[in-house]
Amino acid sequence: MSARDGSRGVAAPSALFWVTAAALSLLATAIFHLAPNVPFGIPFDERIKVAFVLSGTQNFQHPILMLDLARLANLLLGATDQESVARLGRALAACSGGLFVFATIALARRAMGDAGALGAGILTAIAPLTVLHAQLFKEDIFLAPWLMFGILALDRLIEKPGLRHAFIFGITAGLAASAKYVGAVLLPLALLPPLHAGSSLPRHYRLIGVAALTASLVFCLLNLPIFAAPEVFAGGLGSEMDHALTGHLIVLSAWDSRFVFTWTANLWPGLGAP
Repeated sequence: MSARDGSRGVAAPSALFWVTAAALSLLATAIFHLAPNVPFGIPFDERIKVAFVLSGTQNFQHPILMLDLARLANLLLGATDQESVARLGRALAACSGGLFVFATIALARRAMGDAGALGAGILTAIAPLTVLHAQLFKEDIFLAPWLMFGILALDRLIEKPGLRHAFIFGITAGLAASAKYVGAVLLPLALLPPLHAGSSLPRHYRLIGVAALTASLVFCLLNLPIFAAPEVFAGGLGSEMDHALTGHLIVLSAWDSRFVFTWTANLWPGLGAP
């Protein structure tokens, strides 16, 4: 009789499954990195982010997890010109794309068998949206894996309530929010009444409170310059909120598009859908 993975009724994954998942994710990373590169400066704000890495500054229109990672990696590389830093940033994006594939497999494995979960990883890796963003030094691909890990951590917290799982969920939520402000959506998502909670709702919400405090601490630690220049943070956050509600290069407000423009014009076609 095979072991079961919690209450899902799915056989627990074997060591071979995780080795295969890791190998598939590493292969995806290599392919993302070796794929024909988008010319540097497309999109235009890539140059701005590279300049931030070199100067040690930021405008906080996005949180700075991506910049932190690039600066840390550049301590070893020692790049001083924009194109070298851009190549470094894109290599990190490819790694984050591989991590996204692994996170998708891990989440899918909660609900399906080995073949189905690995298939989900392959579909994620070949989706045009993934392939494109894994070649760009932009925040989206750095956010993606932590959203997936966050949903996985929340699922485990609901299934087996406890401080350990609350801390893990808080860490993933903090990392997601530190990659892009929208990553904070994991916390209000956790407030929805769970369908299969392993404890009472009051206890669930207390644990979510612990997770929220953990996420806040992680966010603050990864965005320490907030405290040195709170006015820059407030300005950047306000600018990003305005962009979300009123449009950016495409002037179409969220209200006019019923909040689905990004899905219909970007995400759905980017998944390879007709």
